[in-house]
Amino acid sequence: MKRILCILSVAFLALTSCSKDDNLAKREDTSKPAPVLVKRETYTIGSRMTNSLISYEGNKIISTTSSSGRVSKFTYTEDYITKRESYNMAGKLESTTDYVYDKGKLVEKIRKDGEDSEYYYKTKYIHNGSGIIIYQEFRVTIANGEEQASDFAGKYTYKSSNLVKIESTFNGVDAITTLEYDSNNTPYRNIKGFNLLLGDDSSNFNNIIKKSYVLKEADSEPRLTTYEYKYNTKNYPTEMVINYYFENSVSTEITQFSY
Repeated sequence: MKRILCILSVAFLALTSCSKDDNLAKREDTSKPAPVLVKRETYTIGSRMTNSLISYEGNKIISTTSSSGRVSKFTYTEDYITKRESYNMAGKLESTTDYVYDKGKLVEKIRKDGEDSEYYYKTKYIHNGSGIIIYQEFRVTIANGEEQASDFAGKYTYKSSNLVKIESTFNGVDAITTLEYDSNNTPYRNIKGFNLLLGDDSSNFNNIIKKSYVLKEADSEPRLTTYEYKYNTKNYPTEMVINYYFENSVSTEITQFSY
């Protein structure tokens, strides 16, 4: 009997010790610094200014709300963004984008515009395993599900989690976009699932400093866009100045970030 009591006492002490370790681990987890997340963006173009507030649950984006009244809502399935709904200033649903993944990679994007449209658009992505992703858009008839390839297609090239080249075809026009980056963090780097959304400037790990767009036709002059930043002590931008160069003119857009 004494031997049984001794064994039970040892087992109880072991369980108590494990429980304390688990509680300690939980406390240690909660003491980790929260990820840096952008909470507010202010856009300035000329004399026009717009604010956007971004809300989260943990590091999952829930919504963006513009001072103009426009709202975007995001839905997750586990750690993947699977839906984005965009509402206009009157609160009416303008568009819905669904995202489909396979083995952790985006394979389809389905965009539906408005409630009365006869069609929706599906973009299919093929990953070749070396940073190159082929994409093709299809127009789908809602009534019968028939898919027809559109004239929007191309190829993305990624390097070090940054989109460095876009080769695109749209309305029979071929073009190449090349992008250069710095080594600092984007404002969106810690948003869960954002890095999987292909072809989006906000899905990159680092900040774009130069973008060049040129048509593949003879004597085509490249259209240049440059980016300048101010950074905080954690190497996240607090301000981004974008200069769009076209022929002999330059237009400027300023975005300020708060975390």
